[in-house]
Amino acid sequence: MRNAVGVFPKLIHYLENGETFPEGVLRINEILDENNLPDYNFDVPIPNRSLTEKYRKYYFYVFHNKVALLKTSFGCPFPCNFCFCRKITGENYVERGLDEVITELKSIKEKEIYIIDDNFLVSEERVREFLRLLETHKIQKKYLIYGRADFIAQHPNIISDFKKLGLRTIIVGFESFNDDELSSLNKKTIAETNEKAMNVLNANKVDCYASVIVMPEWDKNDFDRATKKMIELGIRFLNVQPLTPLEKTDIQFDESRLIVPRSECEKWDLAHVVVKPEKLTLNSLKLKVSKPKKIEKMKLLC
Repeated sequence: MRNAVGVFPKLIHYLENGETFPEGVLRINEILDENNLPDYNFDVPIPNRSLTEKYRKYYFYVFHNKVALLKTSFGCPFPCNFCFCRKITGENYVERGLDEVITELKSIKEKEIYIIDDNFLVSEERVREFLRLLETHKIQKKYLIYGRADFIAQHPNIISDFKKLGLRTIIVGFESFNDDELSSLNKKTIAETNEKAMNVLNANKVDCYASVIVMPEWDKNDFDRATKKMIELGIRFLNVQPLTPLEKTDIQFDESRLIVPRSECEKWDLAHVVVKPEKLTLNSLKLKVSKPKKIEKMKLLC
């Protein structure tokens, strides 16, 4: 329940020893009490990666081979209304001490590091301190991170410095290149900022895995405009995400508009269309991979 890092070990201890049932674990048919959640913290040991040693050579993510995962924070402090990240942490955002992060980083054998924070580019001060510590400890690795477009656009020097210390790729939730859509998603940014961010990444030769949300009201012209804009900005790697009103998030639709029942959990994966399109049929939304005329300069991340 919420803080799995703190609660899951207690559950394992209970299963092994049969002592007091741990607070924060839901019993069968028990309803989550939003007003009685456990404290959220980041007091966890550095993982023992030797336990997975024989499998690690097979680890990869997209173009990042033999990659290791590293987490330096939980949650996200931004209020995007479609996002579940801050909901599953009870609206909490918790950062891990950077000295501990560096200690763990130095213990990792892999050269490719995927920092799986929901948003690593939150605090200018924290990111600069992280870069200082990388340089001080002479850590030489390659990094894949999540980051917001407004941070990238406002801090080109940080992106440049990070590139020199191993930054390879940023997953950026552009979501849209339309101001009205960005406002409806409570993204707290504008289309011009997205364009500036992409220019910063291109100038520093940092790869961008761009995420774009397909709205239920889109028609063919909207797809054409989005495609033209992404090619114009030099976006090469694209994740297309149909708008998905996950439960408990701040964006919801009348149940009559849903074409996938909420009970079919495996389809609520941010990849299936779950809200009935207003102007297109489901068949027209399928990618014609045999004739990718409009996307020949981009690669789809699936």
